Amino acid sequence: MIFKDEMGAFTLAEVLITLGIIGIVAVMTMPVLIAGYQKNVLKNQFKKTYSMLSQAIVKTQADLGYVPDCYYYETGASVPHHCAEYNSNGTCKRFETNDGGAVPADVNGPLGECSVFKTAFLKNLNIIKTCKKVYDDGCIPAYKGYEDILRETDESLTDVDINKKGCVYLQKANLYAKPGYVFSDGSVLIDLNNMNIFAIDINGKKGPNKWGYDLFNFRLQGLSSKPVYLAPHPVSIYEHGGKPTKEMVKSMGN
Repeated sequence: MIFKDEMGAFTLAEVLITLGIIGIVAVMTMPVLIAGYQKNVLKNQFKKTYSMLSQAIVKTQADLGYVPDCYYYETGASVPHHCAEYNSNGTCKRFETNDGGAVPADVNGPLGECSVFKTAFLKNLNIIKTCKKVYDDGCIPAYKGYEDILRETDESLTDVDINKKGCVYLQKANLYAKPGYVFSDGSVLIDLNNMNIFAIDINGKKGPNKWGYDLFNFRLQGLSSKPVYLAPHPVSIYEHGGKPTKEMVKSMGN
């Protein structure tokens, strides 16, 4: 059997070979195209969620009429300090300044009015569901904890080793027990520390439900001379192939 076109003739075998090659190329390129599409969707969702939260933070301060004491210093701790004594489980029992002095209560930032900020902030968000315990009450799917991600690179780490690295609130047991809020677009906020530190799942229970893909950690930052704003948390938590929150924020302008 012969197939003809303006350029000449092709046998059925040649047509089938060509179609086979096209099929192979399609099979090889489709995963890349799909991955690129999904990455772009998540990037746009990140921008949308970041903008929504930033606007709510600005409005909250306008509603209150002042900048509440609920933020971490953008310049870092006011006094260099370190953990001077650990509990048996590896959590810090006592901090001291590097010269051995007492650490001021607001060494990392003033946090005394976070309850005031949180109450006003939640009023500026379109919340459709509230969970007292974000996992048990069904606001989030299963996530890896900070300890899971650390052990992927070093299986020898003990619980004490991990606790000494800080960020206990990002470990699974603590993360799951925190309150959470589901927004009308499906994104979810997990209140990790009275709303001055929180995690955001930008698409809720939709996949991939991984740190650095659709799950990111933030905190409130500021100075006495400027309003509070949304900032990436300085502790980077992301799974293989994902991006830390800081990089995602930087990429929004691209």
